[in-house]
Amino acid sequence: MSDADKIFPITLPCNDRGHSDLSFQKYFLAAKPRDLTWYSYDTTIHSPISVEFVVYDMADFACGGLGKKIASFKAAVPGEATERAIDRKIMSLAIARRSKELRAAEEAIVDSYAAGIRASLAISSGDRK
Repeated sequence: MSDADKIFPITLPCNDRGHSDLSFQKYFLAAKPRDLTWYSYDTTIHSPISVEFVVYDMADFACGGLGKKIASFKAAVPGEATERAIDRKIMSLAIARRSKELRAAEEAIVDSYAAGIRASLAISSGDRK
């Protein structure tokens, strides 16, 4: 699987107190069914212009908190709406890839040091006999 295949979906979850990613709020409000009473929503980006909103109710009217899933619906959004989240995911994948490369290079260096130490131990232990 290429890195490009790992981009989507990107989920921007709400937190347990119901705070959703505000950068999608106007698209959420425009796309939600008119009679839907909601507390919070997750945003899942499926492509640069397609998102899905997963909607939750309130757990407790006295104390608030995230409740159960009550609805989901898809919406079309302009590309600039998803640009920041997609760029964050791209950077995350790039950093993970570079970290893996650095880890592999570091392991190769350590292995060569260890091989040198083993070789010198074999020589010096042979000298003691």
